[in-house]
Amino acid sequence: MTDDGHLVEVRDLPTVKIKVGEGKRTRLVPSVLAAFLRERSVVHAFLEDVGPMPNDGAVQSFNLGRSFGQIEGALAAAGLAYTMVRPQVWKRDLSLGRDKSASRARACQLWPGAAASFARVKDDGRAEAALIALHGSGRMHGLAAFAA
Repeated sequence: MTDDGHLVEVRDLPTVKIKVGEGKRTRLVPSVLAAFLRERSVVHAFLEDVGPMPNDGAVQSFNLGRSFGQIEGALAAAGLAYTMVRPQVWKRDLSLGRDKSASRARACQLWPGAAASFARVKDDGRAEAALIALHGSGRMHGLAAFAA
């Protein structure tokens, strides 16, 4: 995302599938994320400040913490400053609720040229990441009406 809210690129986090017991799990590859950020000359990142939900199990909570820590480590490895953003804050500022479909719809509205990147139900994370970046950029640059 640029300073003026233009969406530059939409990408998923770099992951690999690893065998765990009888199944497979998806794991983040922090070194690839750090390299990606350095190559693109990113100057600041916005990271959603989330924690486990009350009904999350131990494995789910551990995996969330692991991924969160790996993302923070990748940001540090890339030499990036970052700002934590609470979900309640960015969603309120963008007039969004808990419905992830609304986040996808808002992303399609704001960036129609990238609408295909937010088209599937499972693309809600992409949409929310782009919206968090918009929120953060607006806050950093003192834009009062960035949520329109």
